[in-house]
Amino acid sequence: AGPLLAALAGSPVGDLPARLTFTDRAPSRLRQPVRALVELAGWLTPVPAADVPDAVVAFADACPCEALFDVGLTAALLWLDVAEVVLHESHAVEHVEPEDFVAAAAGPVTVAEADLLATESEALTRLRVRVQAWAGPRDEVRLLGLDRFGVRYRVESPRGGYDVRVAFPEPLTRIEAFAD
Repeated sequence: AGPLLAALAGSPVGDLPARLTFTDRAPSRLRQPVRALVELAGWLTPVPAADVPDAVVAFADACPCEALFDVGLTAALLWLDVAEVVLHESHAVEHVEPEDFVAAAAGPVTVAEADLLATESEALTRLRVRVQAWAGPRDEVRLLGLDRFGVRYRVESPRGGYDVRVAFPEPLTRIEAFAD
């Protein structure tokens, strides 16, 4: 219960425009730690009462959290009808079809990124040294992250910064291929 539900209750059309922004932060300390932003824009509506039990179960399957116990008491479920998805990554902006966004799945490297950072730290350090030699001695090179396409580093200098991807020969489809 709060201002959002009050605004929805007072809406003459039964919905509210909304924009949610999600940030993806780098695993290491950086001057600018955000790797990417995803913006979802659309309209919020309350989940119909008859659909709430199934929606709570579906939500719990995807993302269990204690707040779901409060649905129907002090919390309500809202539905975001997504009309626009925008991805901001490495100074690029890409519009993604909502259907493609919903259908997308996390890559195997993304899911296991934290484990790979720990188990492959020596190899990633050797690679960082090579990127450092390419960038130059005055620039600082830090690990930005891993994904199925390669290893990303952030190069920071007094003039600013940029991201570098050391690409894999082909996108990884399974985590075991990372060590290859």
